Amino acid sequence: MQPNLNIKGKIMQKFTENEIPYEDFERMGFSQEMIDDLPEGIMNRLLSGEKTPLLSSSKNDNNGNPMKATIWMSREENGVVTAFYRPYDNVRDYSDFSKSQQKTLLSGGVVLTELKGQPSSYYQMDEETNRILSCPANCLKSNFQGLKESISDVDEEAFISGRVQTVVNGDKSVTIGIDLSDSKGYRVVNGNEEKWKQERETDKLPKYNFGLYGCWTVDNDNNLSYVSEDNYTDDMVKAQNELVEKNKARGMHM
Repeated sequence: MQPNLNIKGKIMQKFTENEIPYEDFERMGFSQEMIDDLPEGIMNRLLSGEKTPLLSSSKNDNNGNPMKATIWMSREENGVVTAFYRPYDNVRDYSDFSKSQQKTLLSGGVVLTELKGQPSSYYQMDEETNRILSCPANCLKSNFQGLKESISDVDEEAFISGRVQTVVNGDKSVTIGIDLSDSKGYRVVNGNEEKWKQERETDKLPKYNFGLYGCWTVDNDNNLSYVSEDNYTDDMVKAQNELVEKNKARGMHM
């Protein structure tokens, strides 16, 4: 039996909304209202076990500013669903890497190296949280075996070296590459390498994303912040009214 492969573009939900650990997220500064009001695309990412884009929390960081973090969920061996978060890091530390490795990380590439006191691992820059992600090489190689069972033509040498590759899977072309921001450590998308690179970009959202209790707003840097309905600005009220009228007109037309 082949493993259940999650190819991007086909959102496969691992969790139901009833399983969302609201209390865990509450401790991180994300209320149930904030979670329930997440834009549909981001909620689908959360329910599929993927990380969300950066979200502003109701808690403050060490500098007194709203903490920004990416959040996700995982199911433990006992079946319990747990919430996780990774705060944005204002300082990047490349001191352990050579100049050429730093250049690779800054360009979005993958570095395989053995740092002092650490096992051989893959490293990659996570642009959303400004952190250097890592994964032990033996763990990623183990995950590759599951990938190989689903896509037999995937080249192990190319994968292990960190190269993005496009192969034929059935009657479609798929592209595979290491992406440490993914829960598996790699990402598979339908299409070519250009499509694979585009998938790394956060889905573009409108400025205002209204929910039942409030609104997630998006700034010019694609950061998301939550505003409760009681704190809507005049501009937000105007945008919401325009959206309501547009939906009414669409309903009448249908």
